[in-house]
Amino acid sequence: MNSIFQDFLIELGKELDIPINIDNPKAITFLVDDILNIQIENNPIDGNIIIAAFVTRLTPGKFRENVLRETLKYNDIFERIGTFGYSDKENDLVLFDFLPFPEIKMDVFINYISSFIETSFKWKESIERGNAAPDDFLIAAAKPSKLSPLDLKP
Repeated sequence: MNSIFQDFLIELGKELDIPINIDNPKAITFLVDDILNIQIENNPIDGNIIIAAFVTRLTPGKFRENVLRETLKYNDIFERIGTFGYSDKENDLVLFDFLPFPEIKMDVFINYISSFIETSFKWKESIERGNAAPDDFLIAAAKPSKLSPLDLKP
C-alpha cells in the first residue's frame, strides 16, 4: 500500500475516532454506527481516492425503479455530495465520489466525508421507511423550474 495513503488513513481514523484496519493493500472499509458500510480506495493510476457508501439493498420491483429514478434526478444536481450508482451484483444502491489525492487536505476530507456519510444516512433511512427519496429532496425536485421553455423568446 502506498505509505502516503496509509498515513492518510491512519490520520483519518484518529480524526474520526474510528478503528481503521489496513489489511487490504487496495482499499479499507469501515462501518459507521454498525449499519453503513464505507469503503475508501486509492487509485494510483489517476491519483484519486474513491469513496463509496453501500446505502441499502434494493430488491427488484417497482419500488426499486422509483428509487433509481429519484437517484438519477439527484445525480443531475450540479452541486451535490457524491453520485448514486447501482450494483446489480448485490442489488446495492451505492453513493460514491472521486477526490484528488494526495492534494486533498485532511480537514477538507473530514468535512466532505462527514457530509457524504450524512447524505448516505438520509437516503438509507428514507428508503428503508418506504420512501423513494428523502422528503427534502422530493420537495425540492417537485418545485417547478423558474424558466419554462414557453418563456423563451426568439
